[in-house]
Amino acid sequence: MKIAVDIGHNCAPDTGAVAIGNENVLVMDVGRRVISKLRALGHNVLPVTPTDCSSVSNSLWQRVSSANGWGAELYVSLHENAGGGHGVEVWIGSERSRAIAQNIVNNIAALGFRNRGVKVQGKDGPHLYVLNNTIMPALLVEGAFVDSAEDMRRFNAEDMANAIVQGITGQTISGVSLSTEPSTPATAGGGTTSSTTDESTRRLQEYLNSLVNAGITVDGIYGSATRAAVARFQNIMGLTADGIAGSNTWNAIKAILARPLSRVGSRGYAVRWIQWRVGAAVDGIFGNGTRQKVEVFQGNRGLNPDGIVGNLTWQQMFK
Repeated sequence: MKIAVDIGHNCAPDTGAVAIGNENVLVMDVGRRVISKLRALGHNVLPVTPTDCSSVSNSLWQRVSSANGWGAELYVSLHENAGGGHGVEVWIGSERSRAIAQNIVNNIAALGFRNRGVKVQGKDGPHLYVLNNTIMPALLVEGAFVDSAEDMRRFNAEDMANAIVQGITGQTISGVSLSTEPSTPATAGGGTTSSTTDESTRRLQEYLNSLVNAGITVDGIYGSATRAAVARFQNIMGLTADGIAGSNTWNAIKAILARPLSRVGSRGYAVRWIQWRVGAAVDGIFGNGTRQKVEVFQGNRGLNPDGIVGNLTWQQMFK
């Protein structure tokens, strides 16, 4: 399953609640474990927590855009609660995610937390951006209250992560690595690319097929075809085209998957990809020449030719 995991907040100015416990710290601890456990169970996981944002709205938009653009089959947003209560609740955007949400809330309640149940946005409370704008089944876990002494005494990140993973998959796993970055051949293989097979390579191959029409087989084998596709992508991004997917290459991929709003004056990896996609000169600077090419691209696809790469234009660029 392709699962987008959103570790809530953790991107200033988008920060969590602080009381007896610190939401940013607690949810990061749980989230890293959830991601590692899901991957160890064979699932394809995309962390969608941004590393930089201009506002809370921008932070939320980046998370949703990454998941939608990647084609996630499930979106899981991880939070801790505050406001004078105690216990666990899970919010859903539609009935499509109720079964998994019910499993998660029951599993966490079994750890001793009060079961506050599954709540439906719009019916039981306000609409939540990440549930309202994702196109796949989505849920938001409020694991415990950071201002409840009872909840904070009971809180254990490993137990919480196991409860969430079991709720999603029906399985549990322990003793996994908590690395924060994907294990890529550039690090796990000592900088080599021969005979490397793992889940991160499969994710890399999927991204390359989507971003540069690489046409490579998604088999988890970092062979010559994958290396050539990586080098091609690196060349577009202005990186050293060595065919090794190191941190700079992954950062470029993440920047594009975030689908930032791009217009005249924008710069960076996403702009370079836009320029390559529309046939403009690739220099990473969104100037008038790029705008004109974007307008032609939009006109050819029945979009408003305003020269701004927003959500609708991004969607067409991935087709």
